[in-house]
Amino acid sequence: MTGKRIYGAVALSVAIGLLVTSFPKAAYADGPASVQLLAFLVPIKRPKGADASYPKEAPVTITLEIYDASDVGAICELAPRIRDAVMETLHYHPIPMKRNRKMVFKRVRPKLLKATNKALRGDYVSDVIIEAGAKQLKTGSSRSRANALGCGIVQE
Repeated sequence: MTGKRIYGAVALSVAIGLLVTSFPKAAYADGPASVQLLAFLVPIKRPKGADASYPKEAPVTITLEIYDASDVGAICELAPRIRDAVMETLHYHPIPMKRNRKMVFKRVRPKLLKATNKALRGDYVSDVIIEAGAKQLKTGSSRSRANALGCGIVQE
């Protein structure tokens, strides 16, 4: 990736991350929760011998599984920092793509978990769920998606 594309991707990530709203701490119950971030356009590691038809970038949706629902407001406020940490990690460790054009998240998830907790300066996130494609923030009780606009929560 050229320098302009990297800076453009980081700028876009920051701009989108700033759109994330924060919620007051008292609005949430205790217990685990899920926080869905807005979609990312991330670098992809193409398979060896792949032709030019394989994408260099692809959209993904990231959902953070957090230990305590009362931390949602703080996590939402730090969403731009989380997005930067995720983009930096994926710049050095792109998501591999198989020949059937499916992304493999297995090796990237632990790295993203470590980077996310480091960006939050604490052990707030228990798991990082990565889904291929830009998923819309939906209402409902899905374990892997938030149920509020912006930076949302799913109680378990």
